[in-house]
Amino acid sequence: MPLAAWRKGWVPKPFCCLTLTALRPDQPPWTRAAAPLPTLLQTQRLQRGLTHHQLARRLGVSRRTLLNWELGLTSPTPSLWPRLHQLLR
Repeated sequence: MPLAAWRKGWVPKPFCCLTLTALRPDQPPWTRAAAPLPTLLQTQRLQRGLTHHQLARRLGVSRRTLLNWELGLTSPTPSLWPRLHQLLR
């Protein structure tokens, strides 16, 4: 195909349709759990006898951030997933 055709916006169409599906390697650990994250966080925290402040300190986040996770208002960033996974084991 000539280079000029690409510049004009002409793009060859694929000759087949192929869809690949797989688990994301960076998938949050709680997606495989039966309970949603807010419920899971709260039950695990209470089973271990931790306060919001103690758990937030262990995770390295503010108490308000942890409370927002438990209320389902926000969710943790991927950088915190390994620490949460250790907690939820």
